[in-house]
Amino acid sequence: MSQQEKKDKCIQQSELYDEKKFPKYVLVADVNKIKNYIFASVRLRHIVNASALLAYVNETLTRDLVKKKYGGKIIFTGGGVTQAIFTNECQAEKCRKRLEEIYPEYTKTATTVAHLETWEKDEEFVDVIRRALRKVRQKKDAATVDSEAKNEDSKPLIRSQPTFEPITFSSGSPFFRICSQTGKEFATRWATGPDGDRQEFGESVWTQQVWRPKGKDEVDFDRGERLKVDPKLRERIAEALKAQGIEIELSRFKYATDFEKVTKDAAKPQNYLGFMDADGNGFGNMLSKLADAHATEEDYEAFSNLLEETTRKAYIEASAKVLMPFLREQINRNQIKVDGQGSIRLPIRLLILGGDDVLVVTLPQLVLPLANEFCRLFQEISNQKRQCSTQIVRTKLDTFTMSAGVVIAHHGFPFLSFQRLGNRLLKSAKKRAWAARRDEEGFYGSVDFQIITASGAEDLKTLREEVYQIKYEGELEITLTGRPYLVSDKEDELRYLRHTVARMKAAGISRRQIKALHDILRRGEKRGYIDFLRWFSQLKGQPVSQGRLAVQLREHLEIPLAQKEIVRDLFRKSLFTIPLANVADFDKGAIPDELQKALEEREFTLPDDAKIAIQKKGDRWAIVDKNQSPLYILQKEVDWLHILHDVDTLLPSPWIEDSRPGMKHHSPKHYTPLLDAVELSDIPDNLAKSEINRREE
Repeated sequence: MSQQEKKDKCIQQSELYDEKKFPKYVLVADVNKIKNYIFASVRLRHIVNASALLAYVNETLTRDLVKKKYGGKIIFTGGGVTQAIFTNECQAEKCRKRLEEIYPEYTKTATTVAHLETWEKDEEFVDVIRRALRKVRQKKDAATVDSEAKNEDSKPLIRSQPTFEPITFSSGSPFFRICSQTGKEFATRWATGPDGDRQEFGESVWTQQVWRPKGKDEVDFDRGERLKVDPKLRERIAEALKAQGIEIELSRFKYATDFEKVTKDAAKPQNYLGFMDADGNGFGNMLSKLADAHATEEDYEAFSNLLEETTRKAYIEASAKVLMPFLREQINRNQIKVDGQGSIRLPIRLLILGGDDVLVVTLPQLVLPLANEFCRLFQEISNQKRQCSTQIVRTKLDTFTMSAGVVIAHHGFPFLSFQRLGNRLLKSAKKRAWAARRDEEGFYGSVDFQIITASGAEDLKTLREEVYQIKYEGELEITLTGRPYLVSDKEDELRYLRHTVARMKAAGISRRQIKALHDILRRGEKRGYIDFLRWFSQLKGQPVSQGRLAVQLREHLEIPLAQKEIVRDLFRKSLFTIPLANVADFDKGAIPDELQKALEEREFTLPDDAKIAIQKKGDRWAIVDKNQSPLYILQKEVDWLHILHDVDTLLPSPWIEDSRPGMKHHSPKHYTPLLDAVELSDIPDNLAKSEINRREE
């Protein structure tokens, strides 16, 4: 075909995608430094609008370009990524160029890298996608190092993209000013703020400030809904409240537009903010699995769409679940905070949702339950959806899992520090999830969290070493944390921790007593153990409540029994005393009816397989379970029988070896999650409390 014929063909109206025609042309585009653009400003309203504007360009405009104008087929759009197929090379090239143009046109500063890869008939589709993605990464890397990568024709693939850098000169110059929101780009606009002060705006932030989603009316704009998930979550919450007999008009719900409004009045601890950065585990490597399964373009499209749909649904369901107890409590107490128009503020704000990438801010007491439920539901929902997709079943992909990093800090903590620390915690959680898979424990998500009380935070590794790792003379190193915690739809370590905190509070342990554990855990294994026993013996309430607490701690944190002879007799206490029954019955191994009745009256429950074991014939016995573990000690004294707890059975040790599977590769030899419980004790968890109440009922 001559050059003129090619030119004439390009002028023709776009051809529709022909599935049988080869060669085809695969277009892959990816936004440069998407989080740098979204977090250029530290104002919540600007961050959300930047995310929504990118989503609008990436999804709505891109889909129109590919399908309607250039006759291509969309494989996937979301999270700044576009993947499409064309059968007309000229139209594909036009679409590639146009995609690179529309981002700076609409956003002023965001840019994208787009690449076109030829797909021959004898090639596997996934191999072509992998090749295209690799070349896009090469182009982005070239732009990052401010160089020009060359293709085979020695033509630049892409010019280096502009990036924001701090301006070193004075922003007080009469000739120019710097954007007050980013502190990086030149200010080109100004506006009067709510307090009457003058605010300087760079072009990118000004665009975010004034942009409105196409087709949205002024009411929706005022409500703050920008991302597609925002109205769906609002509808889901209204629906859930209505199912519980609380009917509130949909129009009354409103999202916060500033970080201060997210935390205002309702945050516990007061003025603190919760931040979650979540991402799927190993989805990049799944391309290899798809290639091995000879996945078609339909298989790949089904995989991409399932991933996006699962992420959205898991976020909506998890958010609704953790918000419901909070909203219900506020409504019952008539403490719902409303503005002048009677709108109800939802204390959560989605910052990014694209593909398997999710960033959220919410109340500190909600963020850890949100991360826990989101990671768990992501795996549960994906498992359900996979069974309904013939393409996914055929490709035999691994279980989908999600990990998250959670930061809890004062809302005045620099937002970029929230984002950076959250990302480091996310990487830590991903390593734990990967280790679980490597060691064949199973497919898990993972959550790592950090509570920041100082005005600044050091590097995560340095922080963990200084605060959680201690070493004593002549003793092994001990790590005072169980983080990160594994999460799945079947086994959930983080839920165990949250339930333990809730049970500690339900047992009536005061805040002062919980805080005392913080120091006890740092006194070394020998001294710490004795001090822990002393602490435990002074807990408020009857011994039965202590016994229940000990069982809860042992069951939910898998704390092994302590074996310390030096304190065996220190804290042995009589639970109650009854007239002595027939000693011969005890020596025969039977539990007398009088003893059984006395235990039941005092709410001491015995397992069905409990029996008597002789410790000293005619004088001392133990009630044991099927594993011969002593539950209670029976001590004869003249004509009376003392029923006691054996200290080795009753008391959990604060010093425990890391018995979780696979943890030998993950952390030092010793760890204890009790310090994690202490740190979480100031953060209410209504979801964990409600589950405890539900189980007891």
